[in-house]
Amino acid sequence: DNTAGADILYKNCKITGWVAIAGGHNSLVFDGCEIYGNGSYGVIRTYGNATIKNCIFDVANVNTGDVYQDGIHAVDCIVNVENCVNVNGSIEDLFNVSGSGQIINQ
Repeated sequence: DNTAGADILYKNCKITGWVAIAGGHNSLVFDGCEIYGNGSYGVIRTYGNATIKNCIFDVANVNTGDVYQDGIHAVDCIVNVENCVNVNGSIEDLFNVSGSGQIINQ
């Protein structure tokens, strides 16, 4: 939040659990990050357009009772996914959208 007009870059980071970014940013990029489950969550959730590239998802231990708790969740935005890997299966298995959200896998 408070990201209006900002250019946000997460580069080579490790995320355990949940990160959510509200809309309003100018650009949002996750590049070379590792996303791990913490038993409940393992998700990048964005409410504004984003690019997620060269990332590795290892979220097998996430509670799958709610599909929005793991992977990539696009809420009323477009998320471009490039060269990402799900170590526990297909990366598309981790795509979740709400409202007019879209995920484009390149």
